[in-house]
This record gives sequence, structure tokens and C-alpha cells, in this order.
Amino acid sequence: MDIKELIDCLGHLGVQVQKNSTIHRPFLNTLEETSAKIQKLHQTLSSLNDSTSSAEIQCYERYISSISNKIINENTILVMKLLQILQQKIKLYAKKSYSNTPENHHEKLVKIIHVCKRIENDMSKKKPYLSMDQEFWRILYRIIKYEQILRARCLLYNNV
Repeated sequence: MDIKELIDCLGHLGVQVQKNSTIHRPFLNTLEETSAKIQKLHQTLSSLNDSTSSAEIQCYERYISSISNKIINENTILVMKLLQILQQKIKLYAKKSYSNTPENHHEKLVKIIHVCKRIENDMSKKKPYLSMDQEFWRILYRIIKYEQILRARCLLYNNV
């Protein structure tokens, strides 16, 4: 699940995130900054020849690695922020589900359950760089817990 898909999930929960929001801005700034660095690096690398030393090549490799790590770090920060917002919104719906009438909120509950399941399936398998972060696992656990609460509530609505 990438950033766009997480934002789509937020949209299903009624949260609209603008591209120039404070959540996106650091990530977009990093992308612009690294894009400029990559363009300069491309020009430099195209001028390399057979006489380029291995130490200089290793220096460029470390530089490319640092650029990649910076993008991954900013991406991770943004994904974590979006997951926290999703988790908070799902928690709010789980708490609200006890006071709402079945007729009004069954469809909404089903949508939220689908969002939870999508997050659980995608995030538990496809994000190895997030798996080292304990907060990621806490958020994912909470989303799964709230999904179970919503599923139980949805079953009650079906039996009413």
C-alpha cells in the first residue's frame, strides 16, 4: 500500500488530505531536493571515463545510497503519519458504532471494515522498511483490533 492508497483509504473515511498539506510538505520538499541532486549527479556521472578511480566511484555510490535513504526515511514518516490518522479515525468509528442505530451506519461500517482489512493485508506484507518500527506494529495491531470491534458490531446490526 503506497501513499496514494493510504490517502484513498482516508477519503473513504471522510478525511480529505490536500497535496500541499503539512503532512505532505516535507515529503514533497525531499522529492524536489533529491530530484535536483539526481539531475546534477547524472551530469557528473555522464562525464566519468575509464580513468575514474574506484575511490571516486565508491564516493558516488555512497552519495546515491544517502539520497535513497533520505527518500525512504521521508516516505516512512509520511506513511506512519497517514496510518496514525487512519487508526484514530477508525477508533472514532468503533466507539461511535455503539451509540448509532443499525439502519444509519451499516454501509459505513462495511466500508470501514474493508479499509481495515485492506490496510492489514497490504501493510503486514509489503513494507519491510516499516517492520523495524515498533510504533508501526502498535498502529497495525490497533487497526486490527478496531476492525474486530466493527465486525462484531456489524454482526449485531445484521441480527437486529
